[in-house]
Amino acid sequence: MDARSEANQAVAFAGPETEIELANTPPPSGDSNQTPASQKNLWKKIWPITVIIMVDFTSLNMIIPLLPFFGKKFQASPLTISLLFSIFSLCQLFATPVLGYLSDKYGRRKILILSQAGMAASFVLMAAANSMAWLFASRILAGITGANLSVALAYMADVTTPKERAFAFGKVILANGVAYFLGAYGAGLLFEIHPSIPALAAALLSVVSIVTTATMVERHVRPRDPTPRPKRKLLARRHFPIVGSLFLYYIIFGFFVYGIGTYCTERFADRMGVHDVGFVYSFMGIFMIVNALTSVPLSLKYLGEEMTVSVGFIIGWIGFGAMALIDSPYYLLIAIPVAQICTAIVRPALQSYLSRSVDKSQQGVIMGFNDSLVAIGNFMGPLIGGLAIQLRYVKFWAWLPAVLCCCGFLLWEFFPKPELKQ
Repeated sequence: MDARSEANQAVAFAGPETEIELANTPPPSGDSNQTPASQKNLWKKIWPITVIIMVDFTSLNMIIPLLPFFGKKFQASPLTISLLFSIFSLCQLFATPVLGYLSDKYGRRKILILSQAGMAASFVLMAAANSMAWLFASRILAGITGANLSVALAYMADVTTPKERAFAFGKVILANGVAYFLGAYGAGLLFEIHPSIPALAAALLSVVSIVTTATMVERHVRPRDPTPRPKRKLLARRHFPIVGSLFLYYIIFGFFVYGIGTYCTERFADRMGVHDVGFVYSFMGIFMIVNALTSVPLSLKYLGEEMTVSVGFIIGWIGFGAMALIDSPYYLLIAIPVAQICTAIVRPALQSYLSRSVDKSQQGVIMGFNDSLVAIGNFMGPLIGGLAIQLRYVKFWAWLPAVLCCCGFLLWEFFPKPELKQ
C-alpha cells in the first residue's frame, strides 16, 4: 500500500476534521509555482471564507461613510464623530487576540458565527439608536465582535499549505476591493430612502454571513499542543523585522485609505469637490480589485514573499513621494495606483511570513496579534495625518508614508529574519 492510499484511509477513518489538518502538510512535490490547476484547487479550499470576508467587509463599508451623518443627527461635534471611528479600532485592538485564541481553542466556525451575530446586533442597535450614547454602544459592540478577520485568516492558514498561504491571503485584497466599492455605493443609494436602511441592510448581510459560515465552513481541528503565550515567541528579537514591517505598513495603510479624501480637499481645495473625492474612492476600489487579480499573484509567483515586501516598499516610496510633489489633481490618477501596488502586495506577503514563522497551533492568536497591529495602524494613521493637515502641513501627509516605506525597506532588508516553522 503506497503513502497516498494510507493517507486516504486515515482521512476516511478520522473524518473531515483530519482533512483540514492534512491540508497544512506540504505537498510531496517541491514545486512552488502556482499552476492553473493548483490555483483552481486553492480556490476550492478558500472561496467560502473569501465570500464571507467580502460580505463582512461590505457590511462594515456600508456604515463607515454614513457615520458623520448619524452623528450630525444628534448634533455631535466633529471631534465626537471622529471618536466613533477611533472607538471601533480601539475595541478591535483588544478583541482580536482574544477571538483568535478562542478560535484556536473552540474552533474557527463557532467563533466566526458568534462574532457575526454580534455584528448583526450592532447594526440593528445603530439603526434604532436615539442618542449618541446608543450610537457609541453600537460601535463598541461592532469593534469587539467584528474583530473576526484574524479568525478568517487563521482558517485560511488551516486549509492551505505554507506555499499557498501568501496567495490565499492575497484574495483578502480582492474581497476588500469588491466590498469597498459595493458598500459605499449601496450605502449612498439606501441612505436616500431612509437613514436607518443602510444599517439594517448591513445587519441582513451579517445574517447571510452566519448562514454561509454555518453551511460552508468546515469544522476546525483543535490544536493538539497549544502554546500558552505565543506572543512572547512572536516578539522575540528575530521576529522584529516582521512585526516592525507590519506595524509600519498598517500606519501607511491607515494614512492612505482613511486620509486620502481629506488630503485631496485640502491640497486641491479650489479644484476638488465632494463628487471628485467620491470618484477618487471609487477609483481606489477598482484598483484594489485589479491589484488583487494581477500584481499580487504575479509578484508572489515571480519574486517570492521576501522580495515582494522589499519591492513593495520601494514602489510605495515612489507613489507617496509623487503625491507630495504633484501640483495638479490629475496626476493623482498616476500616483494613487502606484501607491496602491505597495498596499496590495506587501500585506499578503508579510501576513504569510508571519503565519509561517509560528507553529500551526498558534495561527488564531498570531492572526489576532496581526489584527491588533491593524487596529493600531487604523487608529494612529488617520490621527497623525489629520493633525498634520489641521496644522496646515498638507504635504507632510504624503511625505510621512513615503519615509515610512523607506524605513520598512531598510528594516526588512538589513535585519535577520526568523526561521520559518512551516
